[in-house]
Amino acid sequence: MARILLVGPGAIGAFIGARLAASGHDLLVACRTVETAERILQVGLVATDHEGRATHADVRVLTTPEELTDDPDLAIIATKCADAEAAVRDWSDVLPLDCPVVAMQNGLMGDRLAPHAGGRLIESVVAFPATLEGIGRSIQTGPGGILIGAWPPTGLASGRDKAEAAAVLLRDAVPTDVRDDIEGAKWTKLIINACITSLGVVTGRDLGDLLRDPRARDAFLAITTEGHRTGQALGVDFEKVAGFTPRLFAYPDGPSFPARLWRHQLLKVVGRKHRRQRSSSLQSLERGRKTEVDELNGALVRAAHRQGVPVPTNETILALVHDIEAGRRPQGMENLDDVPRTY
Repeated sequence: MARILLVGPGAIGAFIGARLAASGHDLLVACRTVETAERILQVGLVATDHEGRATHADVRVLTTPEELTDDPDLAIIATKCADAEAAVRDWSDVLPLDCPVVAMQNGLMGDRLAPHAGGRLIESVVAFPATLEGIGRSIQTGPGGILIGAWPPTGLASGRDKAEAAAVLLRDAVPTDVRDDIEGAKWTKLIINACITSLGVVTGRDLGDLLRDPRARDAFLAITTEGHRTGQALGVDFEKVAGFTPRLFAYPDGPSFPARLWRHQLLKVVGRKHRRQRSSSLQSLERGRKTEVDELNGALVRAAHRQGVPVPTNETILALVHDIEAGRRPQGMENLDDVPRTY
């Protein structure tokens, strides 16, 4: 049995945490509010997998680093992007020097988190969707696992050993693979999120409804093409995540009628297979919180501008989500009419 600190019991954190605790590990759940801590202390964590099997576990809770009196063997930072830097900084100060710190954020935050982690940072790609149904109650809406790797991705044996130590524990919750170079997988997941997460906010729809519309499929392909070209300009070696590679949905050689037709058919299949998947940022917006668009399409736009790569579709999606967040525009499929058809 290991002692594991979980910071951020959201959809992903609660799912992984419940399964770790049910496997016999001593789980300490760090909550942002006293209300959340009290609720989780009363009812525990509940994780329902994509086949409907529920796992319940009672856990210990805390709200500040000062309350941590027992040294964890592993720390999981599963907060939203906006809270990640502060969480890594504050909790790393009270962790043992040999305790791996696994960051489970979307986007490309590794370089910002690493200085606060004291050489202990493990970056990850969460390759399954989940929805938070209530405090401490998470439902996995599709199959998958996680990829992890030391950050920065130096390829040194010490980094892999650190990641393997974390993986041994995480495998008690979800399938976990270790990568020597996690950057390619992070970029692939960034593009997936820039499509699914942000288009979900723009339209207010789940993935199945979204991808039935040809305008949404065109936007998906344009976002992917721009992201793929930006990554290529940076020398990124894209890695497959949950069966997805950017090249599969991008137009690496330019659009053509056969290329567009084939990709549209493929996206229809994706929509049917993952029809229940709900954008994590849409879930945040529904709970009155800001989205993560600045760490998704925004990160892609910033990287593209540095490389001189045009990304008009991502720029438009970024602006649309900002308007929706500010209440200047309602959600709806009609917003797709304002997305430029660049491919």
